[in-house]
Amino acid sequence: MCCYFAPRELRRPYGTFIVFMRLLIFLLVFSILASCKRDGRDSFSHTAYFDQAIATAENIRSHSPQHAMQYVDSSLKAFPKATLKDRYRVYAYREEILYDNQDTSAAALADSMLWLLRKHTTDKDFAQEYANALFRKSQILMWKRDFTHAFEYDFKARESLEKVNDPCMMSQYTNTLAMVSFREEKYEEAAGFMKQAVGEMGSCKEDFRVFRATQGRLDDIGVCYFRLGMYDSALIYYSKALKYLDAHVGRFPEISTANNFIEGARGVVFGNIGDIFLAKGDTATGDKYYHQDIAINSLSFGDPGDLRCTQEKLANLYLAQGRIAEAGSLLAAVRTSLDKAPGDKEGLLKWYALELDYLNRIHATQEMYNYIAPYLKLRDSLNAMKQLPTVNLQEEYASVKTQYELITAEKENQRKDFYLIIFLSISILLVIIAFLLWYSWRRTRKLNGQVNLQNAEMEQTLKSLNESQKENAELMQVVAHDLRNPMASMISIISILQENPALGADDKELLDLMNTSSQHAMDMITDLMSSNTSFEGMKKEPVDISSLIKYCIDLLRYRAAEKGQRIIIETQPAVVALNREKIWRVVNNLVGNAVKFSESGKDITIHAYRKGDEYIIMVRDEGIGIPENLQRRVFNMFTNARRIGTSGEKSFGMGLAISQKIIEAHGGRIWFESETGKGTTFYVALPMR
Repeated sequence: MCCYFAPRELRRPYGTFIVFMRLLIFLLVFSILASCKRDGRDSFSHTAYFDQAIATAENIRSHSPQHAMQYVDSSLKAFPKATLKDRYRVYAYREEILYDNQDTSAAALADSMLWLLRKHTTDKDFAQEYANALFRKSQILMWKRDFTHAFEYDFKARESLEKVNDPCMMSQYTNTLAMVSFREEKYEEAAGFMKQAVGEMGSCKEDFRVFRATQGRLDDIGVCYFRLGMYDSALIYYSKALKYLDAHVGRFPEISTANNFIEGARGVVFGNIGDIFLAKGDTATGDKYYHQDIAINSLSFGDPGDLRCTQEKLANLYLAQGRIAEAGSLLAAVRTSLDKAPGDKEGLLKWYALELDYLNRIHATQEMYNYIAPYLKLRDSLNAMKQLPTVNLQEEYASVKTQYELITAEKENQRKDFYLIIFLSISILLVIIAFLLWYSWRRTRKLNGQVNLQNAEMEQTLKSLNESQKENAELMQVVAHDLRNPMASMISIISILQENPALGADDKELLDLMNTSSQHAMDMITDLMSSNTSFEGMKKEPVDISSLIKYCIDLLRYRAAEKGQRIIIETQPAVVALNREKIWRVVNNLVGNAVKFSESGKDITIHAYRKGDEYIIMVRDEGIGIPENLQRRVFNMFTNARRIGTSGEKSFGMGLAISQKIIEAHGGRIWFESETGKGTTFYVALPMR
């Protein structure tokens, strides 16, 4: 029970109080309106409209990336109610197209994405968008080989993602690590990151863009194993890529070019399989797969870059086999394609080398002189680019992480001192509690000794003993009550400190130990208070028992959630004459025991219903059950039948004994059914009258 004393401020003139209340109401209404305005503008997005716009743009993209960007821009301008998330989505789509086409203006667009979210960098509602913008900026810096700054953006993105715990978004971070490892020719590390990325993308909503990225990673894993000389492993992942492509034919009817893309991707995989057979010396099978690749990518929807690459590999094979004329035809086709793609420097260098070999074989010495100089110039230029400094992936990431940790190190050290003070304070309180309990026990022992000395006066002895026990109970009641408030305050302070996102691992462990010890002390104090409470003359009042049960369960859901448990409740409304506080204690004990003695992930069921003249409360768990040899002692006060919970929770063995006293004081019944390893069901029957 809580007593309320009117503060002195309420003794001032009534008009001052009215002014204060009006101001408070005004501030409350203003805050609500401001919150609604913010949610309506920033958090809401028109997903269906922009899904359709981007799907249409995807159909245009394969033929004209520029027109695809223009289409989504016009869709944004034509939608007057576009929100911040809508605008960001259009920016992100345009940046993706520019990046895929190696357009340097992608960098400016990535900066625009970050600028758009400049006021929401710590907002959980925008954590995914902010992380994605950071990732895109990182990708562009990787492209420019600015690895140090790229990892800084990656680190910030990862911090943002920790707020939402989204594996789908985390796949972008993993892809970045795979890209760096592959470029450094660390193919084994790259394959590992790519496998992790595929697993993380499995949690994404499967749209065409996720499908396109997943099939690309499966093929890339095969390429990594091919570069490592692990041909059988490479074939396994090429086969997985083909199977994945075949499984998605016709799955994206909204993308008119989807099936053409799938067929083109199959051609790329065929070309890669041809590389394996050629490396094994099976030139006939390799030739067959190369021709399958060329046949597919020679079509209008094919990949010109892959087509040129496969034609060059086949021309090299023909030169080695002495099929000079066929090699010459292929090289002529490759040169025609290269003239349309001046950015493919690597392809042009390979063509120079093959063309010089071809001209040498047909003894066209004069023509060879026309290609030697440009070949050497291009080779030296590309070699100079490859000699740019590389980065150690783990060292660079560790360096960036260290920089961020140093920024907060000083504040964390100050908090450690504060935590130590709290820990010492709680330790002192626990010592005081132990001393008071010892003192109480010692005094009881002394009183009992005095009683034993008065054997001749039995009636007086019994009277003195009863008075001594009553005094002892009152003393323990006062001590427990006075200690409960400071202990509850300490627990609240610890809980607040545990919510600090910057908390270090050592600090978190220390606070967890402090919290556990405090909770055990609080449980002991509560049981001491309850065990010494008399139920004689207990006040009863009509109570909506269904609401009482639901309120109690709501307070216990957090404990269950910590163990990954689910509480299922079904109640039938009824008004019963009872003591609200005492029945709340019973329900809390029964459900708390169900949580304590159930494994993680199990269900706890509460069913409350009216049956005849009684109201039945059933609490069923799927826990460890009560062994048969302990079942007769669970309702005994201070029983030795107490056990440790499934997560190490302590038990004092008084809860069920107290619950039985409370129910019997209400004229009701309490019993249970249990089977070891399968769970326990407790029943409480309360009279309706």
